[in-house]
Amino acid sequence: MAFTARRVARSLGGVAALGSAAFVARSVPAQCDDKDPPHPPRYPFWIKSIFHAHEIPSVRRGYEVYRQVCATCHSMKQPSTY
Repeated sequence: MAFTARRVARSLGGVAALGSAAFVARSVPAQCDDKDPPHPPRYPFWIKSIFHAHEIPSVRRGYEVYRQVCATCHSMKQPSTY
């Protein structure tokens, strides 16, 4: 009987600790001092233009990575371009 009472007391103590932690976390409001949140910078990506092509050295490096790592499991039957 004492073993069960000890177990119940330990469980109630855990529930009380979790409840008090949840209460403290809920009672502190989240604040943002800035009116506008920060935005990521806009970099000029040349790839977005239709008049520019891919850099040849970059394409070669990517193909080497594909050939050495990915080609064992994946084929080049349907390459996707985006």
